[in-house]
Amino acid sequence: MTCEAWSALGEIALCWFALWRRRCASRATTFPLIPGLLLTHLTLFGLPAALFRDQFLGFDTGLGILGSIVVPQALSPETLRLAALMVLAGMLALLVGYELPLAQALLAPLPSIRVTWRRNPVPGALLLMGCGLIAAIIEKGEHAKRIEGILDAIAFVGLWAMGALWLLNWRGLMSRSGRAATWSMTAALMSLEIVQGALWRPLIDSVLLLSIYTRARGRMPWMVIALALPFFLIMAAAKIGFRVLLPQNQTGTPGTLEKIATYRQSLELAYDDPASLDLGETLLTRMSETWVLAAVVERSPRFVPYWGGTTYLSAGWSLIPRLLMPDKPIEDSGQDFPHRYGIINSDDHQTSTNFAALIEMYANFGPSGVIIGMALFGVVCRALELIFADAATNDATYALSAPILASLLLIEQPFHGAFGGFVQHTPFLIATLALCGICRFALIPIDLAVARANRALAAQAASYGAS
Repeated sequence: MTCEAWSALGEIALCWFALWRRRCASRATTFPLIPGLLLTHLTLFGLPAALFRDQFLGFDTGLGILGSIVVPQALSPETLRLAALMVLAGMLALLVGYELPLAQALLAPLPSIRVTWRRNPVPGALLLMGCGLIAAIIEKGEHAKRIEGILDAIAFVGLWAMGALWLLNWRGLMSRSGRAATWSMTAALMSLEIVQGALWRPLIDSVLLLSIYTRARGRMPWMVIALALPFFLIMAAAKIGFRVLLPQNQTGTPGTLEKIATYRQSLELAYDDPASLDLGETLLTRMSETWVLAAVVERSPRFVPYWGGTTYLSAGWSLIPRLLMPDKPIEDSGQDFPHRYGIINSDDHQTSTNFAALIEMYANFGPSGVIIGMALFGVVCRALELIFADAATNDATYALSAPILASLLLIEQPFHGAFGGFVQHTPFLIATLALCGICRFALIPIDLAVARANRALAAQAASYGAS
């Protein structure tokens, strides 16, 4: 068995350990952030390296030229092996940082948030979801760049509203008209997101709704998951043709109707002549970060010096809304990163390559950056779980925490992509809910919140055992 396969088995074991610890530590009713992060890394990094090793070794990973230096084009077995070990080490560091007792002791002084419904939240949540849908529509327009940050924040409030409404629905606390409105706006929002050609937004919506359903019903909707996976693969294949067929040289932004027509044409092409789109290799390159990490490992630091933390320093600008600073630098790591490593042509300014957080850590500091960075990420995840400790037994707190924590599962983004939005959107969401009179907020000591949650969960377990 290859090193990549052993690494994937180790990553699967880490996922199972995280789920076991989650159940033993009475965290099963909170948002599954650490299991979700481990599973996402396993899906995007570990499993592809083990299952498609031979295909990756045959990939052309770039131009072969960085400036005047000629570099290897195909991945070597040693490089792929080292990349697989880096992923395993990063996932282990994430879990250790999360479970580290010293880190938990240091985080104990933090306050925990308790949220309660001020009154019937359904009308207000429906209104906010409608505002989020409108913001998502405007955001796709041609002249929305200057207020893009504000539109993102309003769309995030709409994401909270969608989760809260479905939680109330599955708790049986919603009227038939409210249920119909929730269904309609959810379908409209996810359809709009799919038509734009990026699947990460509907994927986050799906993860949010899955966690909400599991919270409300106490079980996983396995049938829905089994039906959704083929649909996701079909849409991923269609997205490949969508990006190829959609005109890129026009001055204006393609309209929604044009994008729908392009999607339909792409689906027909994928069904009639899949070889023309080279779906097999393209799906591997677009839905896996393994080969990108391997290319960075192979070319760092011999051909491309480590970045030394420059991407994290520049990420500070992402915390400032563009409305407050219209001339702030444009973050363009999706172009700078592949150009620096020769992954795309120097004159290609349309193709964007994901600069995943784990790859960013390696590109900046090498193996030590992955281990230390992922451990610190685990500490941050533990801190967020303690801040939302009340979510274990309180639906209102869970509704607040779920979209915030779900956004951190976007590991394909660099550091500023996940945490920049987190820092901007969370205060805006809390202020909106307080000003609209939908929720009431209170700060309580973490020790008290954890003790309350443990007592409530113990009482629930005892009642289930008695019944």
